[in-house]
Amino acid sequence: MNSDYIRNNDYIRSNDYTDAMRRFREERIRQGLTQQQLCRQARMTQSAFSKAESGLRRFSFPETGKLCSGINIFYVFTGNKADAPWVSQKLALSTTEEILCHLYMVQIITNASWNINRSKSFSGVSDNASYGRIQEQLKYLRYFPGGSASGRNIFYNVRNYFGHTQKRMAAILRMDIKKLRDLEKGRRLPDSEVIWEMYDCFHVSPAFILKDANALRDELDYVLGLLEENDREIILQVLETWTKLL
Repeated sequence: MNSDYIRNNDYIRSNDYTDAMRRFREERIRQGLTQQQLCRQARMTQSAFSKAESGLRRFSFPETGKLCSGINIFYVFTGNKADAPWVSQKLALSTTEEILCHLYMVQIITNASWNINRSKSFSGVSDNASYGRIQEQLKYLRYFPGGSASGRNIFYNVRNYFGHTQKRMAAILRMDIKKLRDLEKGRRLPDSEVIWEMYDCFHVSPAFILKDANALRDELDYVLGLLEENDREIILQVLETWTKLL
């Protein structure tokens, strides 16, 4: 039985959507942003924004995307935040597609190092648990063997990976089957609660779903922060070298 299940075959829910909105308000205040400022940014009325922040309505997909430039959306949905901005100035200018490639490269490098270190240690690579933690964070990338572009059908890809029926998938995500079908066919975009459900149930990064450069940089910062200093410097050099070749 897949480890994502508990005895009654329900997915483990470690948090609640209200926790995400609590972090949202916390981040807004920490950034010194008022509701009025973010209303203009997200093109919402203050009434709609206030209701969304308090959990009485949901941010739409476009609204959530527009908020990424002022709020650390990756932290809001996951509760994970980097201790420092590790992404170098060169990498900070990367496009959305390039940052997605950076994440794939980090996943590949650390996966190889993690597997090697489980059997033996060798000079230049630390034998620590950081690789395993990164694999846990980036495990959602395995749902998209065709690369980042395949994430356009993210709901179908995840359901197909686990072999769920639409009925089962809809039950896990706590939505009706028509809504799931619309999401799979691209007739509907996920709102903020659906984005949170995808992370809580399947660990799919909100940054990956939103395909937003700001959110993806925040995720890359977090992943790099899990590494020890020497390993982080080596991987940053690899990413910067690869960026120069583009």
